[in-house]
Amino acid sequence: MLALALRLGGMLHPYAIFSDARLNTHNLTGVIQGTLLFTEALPSEAGGGEAPYPPGHYLIVAPLQLLIAPGEAALHTLEKLANALADSLVVGLLWHMLRRGGYGERAALLGAALYVLPGPLLKSLSVGEFANVFGQALALPLLAYLALSARRLATPRGLAGLAALLALALLGHLGVTISLAGMLAALGLIWLARPATRPAAGRLRSAGCWRGRWWRYATTRHWPMCCWRAWVRRQRPRHHAHSPTS
Repeated sequence: MLALALRLGGMLHPYAIFSDARLNTHNLTGVIQGTLLFTEALPSEAGGGEAPYPPGHYLIVAPLQLLIAPGEAALHTLEKLANALADSLVVGLLWHMLRRGGYGERAALLGAALYVLPGPLLKSLSVGEFANVFGQALALPLLAYLALSARRLATPRGLAGLAALLALALLGHLGVTISLAGMLAALGLIWLARPATRPAAGRLRSAGCWRGRWWRYATTRHWPMCCWRAWVRRQRPRHHAHSPTS
């Protein structure tokens, strides 16, 4: 509750200035209206181009619109509330992980308290990078599951849990997905070095192959739309340059 109150105190302040908050509200509106496949331009000075934008964040937040008044302002506030709550729940997850790891109650509380005011995440919330924050919240349950259930992944139930949480994580932010892929690759190498966790490494590799096929399918579906939008954006400056001036 303290983490949630501190986040909302800054995000709902009347003088708070956001950069990407309206973008996420616009995407949320599109998902509510049925647009599930869309792209966003990558923020790069060299021109990152269009990239697929996973809709998991908006799919989870969209049903909550039934609890608020209609209108863009209400959706804008809903985005702030949902992201503040998602990031605040990480505190409870950290406490649970530390307790399951054998640490005492005081050590677990201290470890969780370190995330009450995390500088990098608060900066992301302050500028409205809600998809990034929510994407991390979707990926952390997968990492917690792998940490607590490494030796149970060989069972059908364990593999089903891995597949479900991996699918949830892949619906988050693209940048989080890239970081998650690197972390899972490193984890697989560590598991291969220990005989007790080698079966889990095989399951993780299978899940990684499934992830690669899913990602190739998703990007292939997005590729024509990416090319079309990139072409349209290149034509706009030319059109304005040759348009008659009054």
